[in-house]
Amino acid sequence: MNTKLIGGILLIVGTTIGAGMLALPIATAQLGFWGSLLLLISCWGVMTACTFLFLEVNLWLPPNSNLVSMAGATLGKGGQAVSWIVYLVLLYSILSAYIAGGGDLFHYLLATSGIQIPLAAASILFTFMFGLVVYCGIRSVDYVNRGLMFGKMGALCVLILLIIPFVSGANLANGEMKYIISPSSLTGTTVEACY
Repeated sequence: MNTKLIGGILLIVGTTIGAGMLALPIATAQLGFWGSLLLLISCWGVMTACTFLFLEVNLWLPPNSNLVSMAGATLGKGGQAVSWIVYLVLLYSILSAYIAGGGDLFHYLLATSGIQIPLAAASILFTFMFGLVVYCGIRSVDYVNRGLMFGKMGALCVLILLIIPFVSGANLANGEMKYIISPSSLTGTTVEACY
């Protein structure tokens, strides 16, 4: 078995579903189970089609091409500049979300163990710890990511096993399909009403 392939797959899985795994159930709660399932399968189809388009462009270009060089070869200098900007904004927003969420979780874990520090300090400490993992090289990132992903998959399996006794057909039928085209109607009060 090729462990580098598994590590690469887990890196892609970790970056593509990491934050969405937490946000999607809340964002689609008003749709109910069947509406959420329909929406998620539709999104999967669009993402799969986009992946095949990226793959086709990547295979036509020289080896070691990346997203920005593909945009430059197919869309010109303007497309390459837009690609750079969009890519950097995406990376900045993902990094900000992970630092905010991870810092908050780290702050909570420290508080439950009796260590009281400000939230900003917990975020800085969290960033430093994971920055140290990145500084140590790709191998350490791979191993830490594998541990986190296997932990996440294990937690998901335990959650599914624990929640099965509470699943009922009547609850799965709840939800309104009108929210599939109206995400702006999901205000804080309607999301809170789902709980």
